[in-house]
Amino acid sequence: MNEGKLLFVAYLSPPPAKVGNGEFADNPNYIDEKNYRTMIDCGFDRAIGLFENQVPHYIAGMRAAEKVGMDYLVRDQFQDGSIEGIIDDLQRSGKSCERLLREKERAICDRFDEYAKYPAFSGILASDEPPASKFAAIRTVQDWFCGRYPGKEFIVNLLPTYANAEQLSGDEGKENFDYEKDYVNAFIDIVDPQILSYDHYALIYDKKNDENVMRADYLRNLEIFAECSRRTGKPFYNFMLTIGHLFYRTVRAYEDIAWQVYTSLAYGCTGMQTFTYWTLLSNGEAENITSALVLRDGGKTQAWYSMRQVISEVRAFEKEFLKYRWCGAMVAGGPDANFGQLQHALSAHPAIAELKADAPCVVGIFEREGTYALLIANFTDPIEKRNVRVSAKMNADGTTVYYRGKRQKSALTISLELESGAGAFVLLEYLSDKENDL
Repeated sequence: MNEGKLLFVAYLSPPPAKVGNGEFADNPNYIDEKNYRTMIDCGFDRAIGLFENQVPHYIAGMRAAEKVGMDYLVRDQFQDGSIEGIIDDLQRSGKSCERLLREKERAICDRFDEYAKYPAFSGILASDEPPASKFAAIRTVQDWFCGRYPGKEFIVNLLPTYANAEQLSGDEGKENFDYEKDYVNAFIDIVDPQILSYDHYALIYDKKNDENVMRADYLRNLEIFAECSRRTGKPFYNFMLTIGHLFYRTVRAYEDIAWQVYTSLAYGCTGMQTFTYWTLLSNGEAENITSALVLRDGGKTQAWYSMRQVISEVRAFEKEFLKYRWCGAMVAGGPDANFGQLQHALSAHPAIAELKADAPCVVGIFEREGTYALLIANFTDPIEKRNVRVSAKMNADGTTVYYRGKRQKSALTISLELESGAGAFVLLEYLSDKENDL
């Protein structure tokens, strides 16, 4: 429904009344046009419900989304005979997935036939972080769903590289499990999904040592999905950290948001999903929840304004970006622990004669009919608030650079100072292209 645009998704849309926990159990209803307008004003295209645990709640969400021009993904997990329930029950009940579908089909169809009446209904987030043992069941449910609701998305969100072997496999006591081969590629082979999706939250606060750290496998996770996307032609989305919880940092400033968006774009990601948009309506001691893009009452945080700024910057070049196909990535300005885990980083590329950086950066390379574009992202930890100076000489006749929402022509040698978290999209220009345009 968003052809020609990069997709920005607000996961955990405005909640209905009385769905919180503990002190937040009596929350009022927030599903209304005003709160949905706030999402679209930020730049989001799509909402995904989480707290909408009744059919009227989902319908209210779809109606509000339609009014403001968003689409809406259902998370069917609470109802008897839910989509997620059937996938999960396959292991617990011993019944076949086909039998479970026959038993629960009427209840499911009663709900989804109703959802399908609304233009904003775009599909379902069908399973979140499933182990490989559920892939066969997911394929059966997916085939049934897509056959009955053609044109609607059936999205499964996969685990990240740092999940353990037991989580990835679904087998208790499992000690070794190959993430790329036995998890991601097996998912593609068994399920044949429309879209690839995963979450990886790299920005951590280490309370024990009182320091901020960054997961060293963040870029490797992006690399795996970028390469699978290139090989299969399936787009990939990821989930970004946008709420402070557990041991993850509170995302507050421009650099916290921009770092996640631009590094994802450097690997060709076309869908950025938030975890979460609305602040969770609970806060047990172990949860350690701070804030998301909006507060529990819908009030905007600084992160909301930062997200709006980043989305606005990306909208300035997205049409050009989407014309190109990701073909690899280079790194510069290291060393960096993330760089050491990459398995297929390019050491050189014909489009780039020379590349220098005074601190870590990632350079995604994109191709279109023999022409090239680059997405250069500052990879220093956003907590450092460190700018990166990048110098690059292109094998081209000129460049167009998009940076912080502005477009400017440049020579074949570009010199950029990327602010903390920021990225630049660079179109390489060739005289033959200009002559063909005449």
